[in-house]
Formats: sequence, C-alpha cells, structure tokens
Amino acid sequence: MMISTFAQIRAAPLRRLLSRKQVFRQNQNRSTHSYSTTLTLDDALVDQDPYRRIRFEHPLYMLDRSLESGRLAVAKSFWRDAHSIEPFLLPFWQVHLLCDQKSSIQWESPNGIVESGPDFRYYSDIGMAIAAVPKDHWASGIYIPWSIRLSTEKMSMLYKQSGGSLDFLPSESPSIYSHPFSQILDPFMHEIWNPHTAPKFAYGPPDLKGKEERIIMLQGSEETQFYEAFVPYGIRVYAIPVYRLMYKVGLYRGTGVMDGQMPMMNNNTFRLDWKHGGFRTLIPYLHTRVGHHHRRWTAPDEISEPEIVNAAFNPPSKIQELIKALFDGMWNRGSITPSMWEDERILPEFGPARDGNAQTLDEYNKAALKGLTLPPEPRFPIKQTQTASKTSLFNPRNPKPKSAESSSINTSAKEEKERLARQYGGNNTQRRRTLHYRDQAEIRLNNVRRSMRMTPEEEYISKIQTFLPDPKGYYDVLGIRDPPKDFLKAEKREYIDALISSHRNDESFKAHPDYGGSVVKQRNLNEAFENLETLEKRRQYYAESRLGYRFNR
Repeated sequence: MMISTFAQIRAAPLRRLLSRKQVFRQNQNRSTHSYSTTLTLDDALVDQDPYRRIRFEHPLYMLDRSLESGRLAVAKSFWRDAHSIEPFLLPFWQVHLLCDQKSSIQWESPNGIVESGPDFRYYSDIGMAIAAVPKDHWASGIYIPWSIRLSTEKMSMLYKQSGGSLDFLPSESPSIYSHPFSQILDPFMHEIWNPHTAPKFAYGPPDLKGKEERIIMLQGSEETQFYEAFVPYGIRVYAIPVYRLMYKVGLYRGTGVMDGQMPMMNNNTFRLDWKHGGFRTLIPYLHTRVGHHHRRWTAPDEISEPEIVNAAFNPPSKIQELIKALFDGMWNRGSITPSMWEDERILPEFGPARDGNAQTLDEYNKAALKGLTLPPEPRFPIKQTQTASKTSLFNPRNPKPKSAESSSINTSAKEEKERLARQYGGNNTQRRRTLHYRDQAEIRLNNVRRSMRMTPEEEYISKIQTFLPDPKGYYDVLGIRDPPKDFLKAEKREYIDALISSHRNDESFKAHPDYGGSVVKQRNLNEAFENLETLEKRRQYYAESRLGYRFNR
C-alpha cells in the first residue's frame, strides 16, 4: 500500500518530465471541438486549389516562442488582461487593384474663378488582405493593410537575412504549423484538419464589376484646396490566396485578435469590436497604407522622375466605402466553386519565375506606377488538362445533367459496340480472335491515355534539365561531375544516398590532413555532404540554385 501511494505522489512531477509535445497533443485530443474527419491539414487546405497557388505564412514572431506560455506572454504585452489564446488558421485574399485613370487638378483662385491643370493619365494601386471565412465565422470582416511592395520587400529581407535559405519564405504546405522546426516544443496547430480552427476558403476573390468607377473616385482628397477630377479606364484585380496563423485572445473584457507573423497593435493586432455580419472597425491613418500613385501635380516639362506617394482616401469615410466594396464584391459572389479557381490573375505569393507570382506582379506594378513601358502582364498559366482534387469541395451533391452532346456521343459509342458484336459474333474462331485483339488494343490505348497524366512527382522531374546546376560546387567537391536529374527522384532515394556517402568516404582520404589534404578541403567536403546527404536537402539545394538569382540580382 505504501509503495502504491508513493508512486501516486511521484506521478505528478514525473508527468512534467514528459515531452511537452506529447502533453500538447493530449490536451488537443481532449478539446471540446471534436474532429469529424480524418483529413490532414494538407489534404483539406492544399487541395482546395487544383493549381496549387495557396501559400502558408510562417508565424515568424512566434518561432522563438517554443511554448504556449511564451505566446500568451506576447498577447499580454498588448493586453494586460489577456488570460488565454487559441490558434486559428485563417484564409485571406491578398487583393491588389491596379487602377487606370486620367485626372486633372482643379482649384479656385482668390478671384473666384475655377482653374484646371493639365490632364494626366496614370496608374495607382490599392492593396488589402481580407478574410475569406464563412460569413457566420467569428473572423468574418477582418482586414489587414497589405501592399504588394511590402510583401516582396519582406521576402527579400528574409531571404538575405537567412543566408539564402527558403525555410522562412511562404510555404506550400501547412505542415509548418503541425510539424514546426525541431526547436519548437508545442506545435502551433494540430495536424488533423479541424474546420473550427482551420476553415477553408469560403468565397472567391472579389468581383468588382460595376464598382470600378466609384473605387477610382475614392482616391481623391476633399480636405485640401485642390479638387481632382477623374476619368476612370478600369481596374485590374489580382488576388493572392494565403493562410495566416491568427490567435484569438481571451480578455477579461472582450476578445482580441493577434497575428502570429508580425503583430503590430492596431494594424494586425486588435480587438473584436464590430457587429456580427459587418467588418472591422476603421484603422486610424489607413489611407496612408493601402495605396500609391504618382505625384500628379508634377509639371510636364520637369526632367525629374515623378514621385510615388500615398493615395489620399480622405475623409476616412472613403476608406470605409472601399472596404465595404471589397467585402461585398467577395460575399455577393456566393460560395467558392471550382470555376472560380480558373482565373489567371490568382497568383501565388512565392513560386517559380516562369509563372506569375507576387514578385513579377511587383515588378509590373512598379513599371505601371512610374509610367514605364509595361512588361508582359503577370498571369498564372491555367492548364485545362488539370482537374480538381477529390475533396468534397469539388464533388457537388447534385451534379449537372449530361448535355445533349455528351449523350449523343455515348449513344454512338453504344451503336458501334453493337455493330462490332454483330460483325464478329458466332462461332468463327478468326472473328473471336480479331475481337480479342481489338479489345486488347483498346485496353493498351486506355493505359497510354491514363499514363499521359503525370503524377506530381513525374511532373516535377519532367521540368528539370538533364543535368543539375551546381553553383556552390558541392557535387564537384564530392567528385561528381554533371549530376543527372535522377539525383532528385524519390524512387532512387536510397541508391543516391548510398552513392553520395560512398563518394564522401572516397574523397575523405584525399582531403584529410593526415593523408596529404588540408583542414580547408576537409571542411568543404563536410559542408558539401551535409547539404546533399538526403533527397530533401538535394531538392532544397536545387530550389536555391533556381530561385536564388531573383533575390541577388
């Protein structure tokens, strides 16, 4: 009895010695929000877009807060009465509007005569991130000031400060939340998809047809002695789908929202203080953060380059009208459908240079604002051969009836099959053999057709050139000349791993100081092996080789 009692007393402190990650998962399993599905975050969130443009933002500010208590301390630095936090993964449309317009400045002289300046045609931009959650969701109506310029500057800074690593740039997988870096003890999110904490995109990007003229007119200021008259030519709407890790903060008086990427009070960290079905309370000085244009009053004969300044949007009621137009343009479209993803102006925040993305959009935007010759418009190539994933989002319960054209095709195929059966029917051995050969040929043809659709792995390998680039000379140090693209194939992982290990052992005899080498050669050999020893590291080295020039030019 005494032994069992002593074991019970020791149980509590021993439990604290368990892995904090295990304790966190035990607590998650006891959550009041039960999981009604076995889908993972990858299956549920990545597969929404059949063209894989959705990106996931790293919670940069929380990466050195390895425990939930440390993240709560961040919330307490904003609100002293914060007592709890709950992580939520929220979908956002980072909307970018490129406005084309002509304007003239008008003012009233002291003698009462209204005078007008010269007409200028120029571009301006507007950026905003709006939450694409269901309308009855607690985060409905959240918006964050965002511009394409800030997004690309942030990625360039992260890339340079990390020494050329892609680890902190927008990820293609939400596993950065469920399986973060090894130094993170408490995961940010559970790996099983929970619609309560990680909702899908409920709406497509805003449709602003019929609202372009009014949005352009909102950019003028009514608080100066000058009045700007506009002639709108149209708006190009770009949308970038991203997920952000947001924290719902429990306060003794109300509820707060805190961003996990770079929390700033009144910017992306604020209180829930708007009515249900509306949108977030207006941010002070928001008119200085959401748009840019030329300095329109620059004289035509000046040689200096026109200055890019903040858009006006004064008084603040114009900003409120702008936000309402964006949310109404999204809500009024209804629930998202597969056809809404067939939009070439939906761009990934970070991706291959050959496709449209935030970097190419930023370059295009800067050229437009400065009045330079515009490069090709950034668009994401939509391949009509691709199909949506097999999730419930793309499998409607009431599919549309087959068209008359498809039914006629099926009828003609049935008649052809009956004709062949009559032609090759009976007991004739030659006829049965011919029919058998035709059937086998049709089977082989169908196999060829199915093989034409490449798997993601095959598609990835097919885009790689015959030989891999080696900008840092890692393969060369290991004695491998012109490494083939087979080094990146998953089915040859074990063979290539063993090959690289063998090369490392052979070269170590030459590089070691005891065998005529030097400390520098041995260090370079170890560095090369550490960067190529696994398939994941080889693919990362290849990605850096392909994308590194975009941030170092």
